[in-house]
Amino acid sequence: MNYQQLQYTWAEFSQRITAFVTELGLDSLSLQADHAALRVNSNSAAQLLADEFSQHGEVISNNMINGRPF
Repeated sequence: MNYQQLQYTWAEFSQRITAFVTELGLDSLSLQADHAALRVNSNSAAQLLADEFSQHGEVISNNMINGRPF
C-alpha cells in the first residue's frame, strides 16, 4: 500500500463506510469522522507511507505506542 493507492481507493472506502453507518441506523446522528487509521505489516512500510504523507501535508503527531510508531 502506498499513498497513490490510498488516494485511488479512498472514494470507494468512504462510500462503504457511509453505507455501513446507514446500515447500522446511525446516519441520523450526523456523525463526522475526525481521522482514519491505517495498519501496515512492517516498520518499513509505515516509514514509506509516513514519508509520502509528509510530502502532502504536515505531520502533527509522531508517537510510539507499545514500541510501534503510531
